[in-house]
Amino acid sequence: MRILIVGLGVIGTGYGWAFGEAGHDVIHLLRPGRAAQVADGVHIDLLDRRPGHAETLQAIYRPAVVEALTPDLRVDLVMVPVKHYQLAGTLRGLAAVLPDARYLLFAANWDGLDAVDAVLPRSQYAWGYSSSTGGHGGKKLVFNMSADYRCGPIDGEEPSWVRDVVDLFATTGVEPDRKSDMLEWLHVHFAIAAGMIGAALYVGGHQRLLADETALRDLMVPAVRECLAVLAARGVDPAAWPDAVPYLTQSAEAIAAAAHQSSGTAWVKRTFVAGHFSENRDEMQRFTVDVLETGESLGVAMPVLRRVKERIAGAAG
Repeated sequence: MRILIVGLGVIGTGYGWAFGEAGHDVIHLLRPGRAAQVADGVHIDLLDRRPGHAETLQAIYRPAVVEALTPDLRVDLVMVPVKHYQLAGTLRGLAAVLPDARYLLFAANWDGLDAVDAVLPRSQYAWGYSSSTGGHGGKKLVFNMSADYRCGPIDGEEPSWVRDVVDLFATTGVEPDRKSDMLEWLHVHFAIAAGMIGAALYVGGHQRLLADETALRDLMVPAVRECLAVLAARGVDPAAWPDAVPYLTQSAEAIAAAAHQSSGTAWVKRTFVAGHFSENRDEMQRFTVDVLETGESLGVAMPVLRRVKERIAGAAG
């Protein structure tokens, strides 16, 4: 396949390298002036969970890049891994030049589909979400490559070309983690992430949070439960989703102990060195604030999230 990937962020770079290694033709769309910054390639420090692959790898990725789109550009797929609040604007710019392309959106979602539907018909876009993680440590990309990614239908339907996306990822050794309702899963994921991020913001980062079982028990777990209550007020049943079930059925002590124990794994330790939280603090704050504002509009009690918002506002001031 010939794939256009928006940007050279963590997810776009990691998957772009993997697609290229599998023999696909990958092009990255960069902001004007950015191409010179990657002229010598991108050093990737890989931790790999894909079956049949070496667990660790050091690689140099030399991406093909363009700084502007032209209508004569022919690609089989446009992959859009961007911040959730940048998605609609990014799509407007892409669709203005490539109106007939097929778009794979790799972004969070909390506000629904209206902004996307205003740009593209549903026959032209599908939604996925990365299980892989990473960040920039010094001059290299620290990337944790998962063996799966999330995808699934929206309103019970998917465009027929999604099978080409599944085949694309399969060539890299990455298989789909299928969700019965991708949009609802995205909202559940967003809510859980908002609670976790809020607690981390409050204590000064994920590393500090995971090291402190008291904060995990008394801050993170209540924050996630508040976010799930907001989700329920919107008409989504969190108990229908395995990701949320532990927060609804297990004790705060048990959840805190499991989270604390996870901090010792290589996967999590690498996120402390180079993680999305430290690189994109503004984006992380938006998760928590978006859920809090929705909860306030619905009259949901959220004392923990309000404390977090006050601390965020104080730090900004």
